[in-house]
Amino acid sequence: MSSIVADPDVEVIPTNEDGFVILGPDDKPVNVDGSDGLDVIQTGDQTDDVSGGDGDDVALGGAGDDQITGDQGDDVVLGGEGNDNLIIGPGSDVAIGGPGNDTFTFEFFDDAPDIITEFQSGEDRIVIPGVSDQTNVTYDSITGELKVDGQTIAQLSSGLDVEINQTDDGFEIL
Repeated sequence: MSSIVADPDVEVIPTNEDGFVILGPDDKPVNVDGSDGLDVIQTGDQTDDVSGGDGDDVALGGAGDDQITGDQGDDVVLGGEGNDNLIIGPGSDVAIGGPGNDTFTFEFFDDAPDIITEFQSGEDRIVIPGVSDQTNVTYDSITGELKVDGQTIAQLSSGLDVEINQTDDGFEIL
């Protein structure tokens, strides 16, 4: 049986899929590390820190400024309201920003492109750390593909007016 690490105020319901349904309270912030199974994590209205674990997870942020990490697997991370940091890990993930100034951070990209929805240029940003200044980062406004050295790492909406900037430790897309 998988296990999770969560604050005592978090309701944890085991499922028959070797995972958990995890519900955070609205009135206090929570820290949750999911299991190796399929987890569904719903946070409350505070600033929460959620990590999905190694399974294919669904993590839903509330109204606070949340940090939600997809980790291993094909995950769905939804920021909800607030200025959220959605961290995209290995696998084919779906990251949904929601209202607020959200940051989509690529900790890892592989042959399975991720999908980013509700990205608002001028409000949200995408961060690609750990790549050199010799790296070629492009966005195709017709197809919506975000590429690093010709490899598609994410699918965004087409027609966005984005700005790509080099930073001290990688690239930032605004």
